[in-house]
Amino acid sequence: MLGRSCQGGGISSLRALPERAAHRGTVVEFISKSYECKKILEDISFEVKNSELVTPFAPTGEGLNFASAFDLPVIFMIENNHYAVSTRVEWSFRNCDPACKGPAYGMPGIAIDGNDAATVYFTTKQAVERARNGEGPTLIEAKTYRHGGHHINDPGLYMDQKVLAEWKERDPLKLLRNKIDNKNEMKKIEVQEDKDLDEAIKV
Repeated sequence: MLGRSCQGGGISSLRALPERAAHRGTVVEFISKSYECKKILEDISFEVKNSELVTPFAPTGEGLNFASAFDLPVIFMIENNHYAVSTRVEWSFRNCDPACKGPAYGMPGIAIDGNDAATVYFTTKQAVERARNGEGPTLIEAKTYRHGGHHINDPGLYMDQKVLAEWKERDPLKLLRNKIDNKNEMKKIEVQEDKDLDEAIKV
């Protein structure tokens, strides 16, 4: 979860808690580790990746409060894909904007377009810089949309197909490709990546 304890330096000093682990309530344990590491290292920060589903959970609230109280170098990334299994997010809690939970715990809460890769990158970069400057945690809500059911056997018939189609047109890869000017160079890179992938999975 944290690599090898509290090793810092460069990009490797950003430690991430996987979403599944966060679902299992290990947020508090992770935040406690960031507190331990803060006392040892200056150049280190942590990311906790959650879905909108877990924002009302007690461990998440405890983690947010603890991180804010001790100005811990933590970035809380909330991936809001609008569904918790088959339940729409607006049916789960009254305020459908998880970003507002940031100020409630004394930290910035920023809502961004989660399908815009550049926006996600630069917003996270600013949050990391803020954390490493000793300014405490940041909560980022990346708004996106699930492209199908919750699992392989879930056809997602409960989803609004018109809304789904609109979001699919805003697929992150499509948006990113449209921002790249050198299409020929991009194509070369994609072809090479496909070759490397095919080579890597050969039996």
